[in-house]
Amino acid sequence: MAKATKVTKSELEELRLDIRNINDLQMKIGSLEVQKTDLLSNIIGSQKRFRDFQEKLKKKYGDVAVNIHDGTLKFKENGEADKKD
Repeated sequence: MAKATKVTKSELEELRLDIRNINDLQMKIGSLEVQKTDLLSNIIGSQKRFRDFQEKLKKKYGDVAVNIHDGTLKFKENGEADKKD
């Protein structure tokens, strides 16, 4: 019996299909990683804006908590907002 020198056409097609699928999946993972990096950058920017705005509110109203539903201020124990004009 002679040794085979090639795989069959169907085996070659199956190999190509598997390699194509693997490559496609790797490309999708790469794309998702880029999206992930962009989203992480957006989160960092949003957190910085939030901290900056918190600092602005603290300078205006003092060290108080703001109810995000109705905007009311929760004053310190002495009952005043320690407002800095």
